[in-house]
Amino acid sequence: LEAKLGVIQHLICSNSYDVMLHAVKSFKKKICDEVDKLVQNESATLKSRLNVLGKVSKMLFYSLFILMDREEASHPPTLRRISRCIVETVSGYKKLSNGGIISNVCNFSALELFQLVTKMFYLGCGDKASIVAEAHKPKANNILAGNAIELMGFVIADMCKLCHDDFTEHEFLQCISTFANFINSAMVPDISWKVRHSAALGVKESGLLSVCLNRYKTYKFEIETYKMRFHFQMLQLLQDGDEDVRKAAATALLPSTTHNPTSALRTLVLGYEEVSCGFANEQLFELFVQQIWSQCESVEDDFLLAMTEIENTVQNTDLSNILNLGTTRKIFEEEELNNFEESLLIIHLSIEKLAKCSMDYLSAEVTRMFSTMISTCKKLLFQLKDILSRLDKVCDIAHNLTWNNKTFKGFHGVLTASILAIYFGVEGQDLIDEAFDILKMENTMLHPCIYEALNVLSVASQYDNATRKELLRCCFLVPPL
Repeated sequence: LEAKLGVIQHLICSNSYDVMLHAVKSFKKKICDEVDKLVQNESATLKSRLNVLGKVSKMLFYSLFILMDREEASHPPTLRRISRCIVETVSGYKKLSNGGIISNVCNFSALELFQLVTKMFYLGCGDKASIVAEAHKPKANNILAGNAIELMGFVIADMCKLCHDDFTEHEFLQCISTFANFINSAMVPDISWKVRHSAALGVKESGLLSVCLNRYKTYKFEIETYKMRFHFQMLQLLQDGDEDVRKAAATALLPSTTHNPTSALRTLVLGYEEVSCGFANEQLFELFVQQIWSQCESVEDDFLLAMTEIENTVQNTDLSNILNLGTTRKIFEEEELNNFEESLLIIHLSIEKLAKCSMDYLSAEVTRMFSTMISTCKKLLFQLKDILSRLDKVCDIAHNLTWNNKTFKGFHGVLTASILAIYFGVEGQDLIDEAFDILKMENTMLHPCIYEALNVLSVASQYDNATRKELLRCCFLVPPL
């Protein structure tokens, strides 16, 4: 076997591009089927099967090291194919060995392998530098970057099991930080679904979603922070536009007994439940609040655009002038990068989890974000009251901001988030009064869901069970488990 693998390595690492290309292509054609056959072949001993997979993995890693060292002569298509061969072989080895440490088999240290796949990732991003400035934010443009992320997941899994004689705890933290940034760059909706799929698989294989923190002393808090970050990244991928990506994220985040791939909504609800039960601290509270605000922060601009359109139709009596030409709106709106994502559902799920917390964690940052949302909500209510008072004779849905499809998500989000903030003790009496004034107006024709939220806001009070109960009712997109 070793002699044959030596010949294969010689061909893969040939200086001739034609020889190298055809050797890798030929090897890759059958690698997936052969690895699957070997894993399932129970007639052979476990030791012999592990021996074969270990030696093939070692040969492939050595070949990858040689090809990567060629600097300008490196060939990304060949690297993509050989890295996919490594992913398949290592996956088989890990499956047979119940998560065995691949770096020991390949005679490379975990840090050496990590540096190798980091360099490969940057090549996949179109950046040929192995060391990139911290300010540089690479974008995982192609499958080579995705393969690098999967391999990095395997290496991180090894580092979780190895003792710190091989590397320091600080080096491990740096590796996790790099991995988290790479995952984040691979989650952009406009890149290939295969790269996003690799991101979900990489997080699953890394074991960071379930890593035990007790063995870490100096950087336990920082590692836990990244652990939560990976959970939130998988929650984001549960609403990916590609079904395979959603399934991979669900498999990473949820136990197989609870994962229901036929129901995306149920899977997402279970995912949020898993995260909220797995952590109970100030950081998680802050991440949920950040997630709410990230979905609402454009609401003022959306409101302004909608008001401009409405006022344009009211002020022009000549029907020929009532066209998009008189406003800043585009005739053809920009296409959504991810039509599957429902922002309001993310807001409702986050609010539900925060409202059910046994205690609040009002850090300075959380208080600041809550105050910003209350301030934003106050501005919106003032604008709404103004437009409703001037259009009291135009009682139709077309001229009502609460029915506008562009503003509804953000408006309902800041309303419910403001109720939550007041429930947790953030000052908002002016906002309560503003909501009460709008409810007293006649012929407003408010959207029923907005009306319900305003009704709860007008009587909201700190740590009031009735406020909390009615707030949860406002989260109408969250189904019961």
